[in-house]
Amino acid sequence: TGTQSSSDTEASTSSISMRGTSIKARVDNLMRLGMEAKARELKAQWPQLFPTEVPIATTSQVPEIDLELGMETAEVRLLQQMLNARGFNLGESGAGAPGEETNYFGQRTRNALARYQAANGITPAVGYFGPLTRAQMSGAL
Repeated sequence: TGTQSSSDTEASTSSISMRGTSIKARVDNLMRLGMEAKARELKAQWPQLFPTEVPIATTSQVPEIDLELGMETAEVRLLQQMLNARGFNLGESGAGAPGEETNYFGQRTRNALARYQAANGITPAVGYFGPLTRAQMSGAL
């Protein structure tokens, strides 16, 4: 009858706004926006891009750059994987949780990093990834 339902409009708007964006970036964006169900649906459509195993980060994989709140880089994903593997989970589910690590350094990453720092005697334990935390994670301290 020439009318679109709100879900049709939402779907068409969402596909337009995401054109030209990689699948992984789309998932990261959906997670950051709190749209976890939609992110999981997209991941399910592209299983080859999202392996179910969580890689265990080794000390040789310690991020080589300083990281802080608001940054977006593959080094952040590595840090999240290391924190999760060492028991300082970013959450039970959602962005940053084991198997759902992202490139975005948000409040969950900062909080988990601060807990790791406090547990390992790194002061100040404020959730900034710099030389002291890098040295501790690589076994140099």
